[in-house]
Amino acid sequence: MLNASAMSSIWMRQTTWAAVALAVFGAGFAVIRAVPAGTAAPAGGSNDVVSRSSDSETEVSASLASAADGSLAVAWIADGGGRDGSGRYVGVRVSEPNAGKLGPILRVDTRGETVSHDSIVALPGNDFELVWQGGDSVYAARISRGRASAPVTIARNASEPRAASTPNGTVLVSFTYVEGPEKKRKFGLAISHDAAQFPFRYVGDAAEGAISDVCGDDDVALVTDVDPARGVVAHRAEIAGEAPIETSTVSTIGEHVARAAAPCFVSRDESFVVYGETERPQDPTESRIAEALIFVRSRDGARNFVTRAAHRTPTHMLLPTLLRREQAFTLLAVMGSGAGDAHASASVIVLGADGRSQNGLTRTAVAPMTMAATPDAAGWIGDSLGLTFAAGVTWAAVPDNGGGEAHVALVRVL
Repeated sequence: MLNASAMSSIWMRQTTWAAVALAVFGAGFAVIRAVPAGTAAPAGGSNDVVSRSSDSETEVSASLASAADGSLAVAWIADGGGRDGSGRYVGVRVSEPNAGKLGPILRVDTRGETVSHDSIVALPGNDFELVWQGGDSVYAARISRGRASAPVTIARNASEPRAASTPNGTVLVSFTYVEGPEKKRKFGLAISHDAAQFPFRYVGDAAEGAISDVCGDDDVALVTDVDPARGVVAHRAEIAGEAPIETSTVSTIGEHVARAAAPCFVSRDESFVVYGETERPQDPTESRIAEALIFVRSRDGARNFVTRAAHRTPTHMLLPTLLRREQAFTLLAVMGSGAGDAHASASVIVLGADGRSQNGLTRTAVAPMTMAATPDAAGWIGDSLGLTFAAGVTWAAVPDNGGGEAHVALVRVL
């Protein structure tokens, strides 16, 4: 395993691509352009730049998934940059099996609609499903190496989607949507068994500023709701049938919850919801920074969350991203002293089964980085990082806009 300095010496390798194809997909609104392949996924502990292009100023909001054959799919938003920046398209690359050579860049845009909130998840048959917001709608498209399906609409008047897939390949998408003359905000949950049709159901009312996340196994879907007033709430839905949705409170009264999504994990009767605590709830910027992560466990099928454990790192955390496998958690986050820290790093820590204990050393993926918590701050990297496991390796996808040419680095971490 290479150390941080050895890894960081490789990621500056230059690669340039030129657009060679243009395809127009269904309903005349979405464009996917293929850019030549030729870059291998990082091997032997290295990093690789996967997203450089000549038509965007920054690359933000990385998402990462792995298929059963070890293929990696990395997605990101190509952004205009700065205070007035807007998402121009979603970029996606898929590798060969066992984290092999990366395929061409697929550029997904919506003919002038601003794109944001991308998620990519694995499907059976070694394909992937990409979900994103385009304008005021939420869309999905099936992605394979070098190809993408025509996008389908999940919901109109909808925003901020988050996607997950279950072991059997069911795709779960949570989002907020607006309904009725009063423009009432609600949470929706779309469940798709074929990654093509996305019927959705009402989950609960969404407060202004509320953030959702989603997870599930083959039986139960869980939507987490980070509400500025109520704290963290979990909504439990049966994947099959029309049983009423059950709602549980996860956070404690008076707790200062960080303004970030609360990832969750469901496996039979055991479920986890993880959220950040912050010391600065009154500050819109600082409240995105977590001083601790709270791991809350349910042992009754995600109905009641009662067992709690806190993990406090020596630094503050921005965009904590979690992966759970083999009864342990892997944490990826931008770590530093606080908002605006230009000497922060994107680092990985392996935690114990309940999230409390730390196993092994902290590993650096990309450094230095800026803890930019607002879109108009220098070094802004969006609202997500990518983390997955493939070919016996833990991988991270991290946007780096702090210096030089903006890009997303795909990093072999552990």
